[in-house]
Amino acid sequence: MNSILRIILLCFCLIWIIVLFRLIRKNKLPVKYSIIWFIPLIIILLLVLFPSLITFMTKSLGMVSSANMIIGIILTLLMIITLCLTLIIANLKRRITILVQEVSMLKEKK
Repeated sequence: MNSILRIILLCFCLIWIIVLFRLIRKNKLPVKYSIIWFIPLIIILLLVLFPSLITFMTKSLGMVSSANMIIGIILTLLMIITLCLTLIIANLKRRITILVQEVSMLKEKK
């Protein structure tokens, strides 16, 4: 893996980790939702710190460049994050519907 790419990815991960910690500290992001972001960042950090993993994965999957492999990994991680957030939103929507129904029933009894 190119050393410039490693430095860029390392800076990217460190900046995001700092941003996440600040959001948690200011109570703008609950810890349970921050885990969704920390796991991909840790995976990217491990790949940056151990570039032989990227090389091995690139050769195993028959890709030409390790940069293509990194882009593929990042896209996969973003899709996983999107899926997790979609599941959270669907759960909240269901809970809001139940809450509205319960409030309507309480208002009807009065």
